Amino acid sequence: MSNDNAATDAPGKLRTQALAHLSAFLASAGVFISLDGWALATGAGAATVLAVLAGLLAGFFMSHICHEWGHFLGARLAGATTTIKVQPAPLFFDFDYAGSTARQALALSAGGPLGNVLIIVFTLYSLPIVSPGRAALLASMVGSLVFVLFLELPVSGRIRRGEAPMDAMIGHFGQGEPLFRRCKRLGVAAGAATLVTLLVLQPL
Repeated sequence: MSNDNAATDAPGKLRTQALAHLSAFLASAGVFISLDGWALATGAGAATVLAVLAGLLAGFFMSHICHEWGHFLGARLAGATTTIKVQPAPLFFDFDYAGSTARQALALSAGGPLGNVLIIVFTLYSLPIVSPGRAALLASMVGSLVFVLFLELPVSGRIRRGEAPMDAMIGHFGQGEPLFRRCKRLGVAAGAATLVTLLVLQPL
């Protein structure tokens, strides 16, 4: 798709994606807040278990949304070409690796983890960790951050060492499923360590 065509149809597509992602974000947060409030109010075991599960899921979904929009904003601020997908999708845009400069690809890469960091900071600022559900929410966000750092930062390293963005992306992600399994294990381990630490250091 040319830049002209992208400029013509992007606003409507972007609104569609933004509304879908905002709805998913608010729904995840709303379900978690409701269950966490129930657990705090009653102390019931079932409510606590549900709040923990909701926290794990909400942390993942909210982190993913902030991560992808961080990528998008990083790319756009750097002037890169992006193509917005027509239907709502978790990965809602395509990045032109072949036609982008190293600076633009690095901006894309940096924006994603920055989105993860911002949602963690926002959560810590706005939601005191006073329940197992909230500890699970934060732990899920930390695990998501660790996952994307190990999954994506090597691409930035390759680009900084002089590889073309497309070559760096293909060379790294060409490792296939073993790469994703390794990064998932690291993310889960980081999330579990965060959860245990919160529960031990601050009994909830």
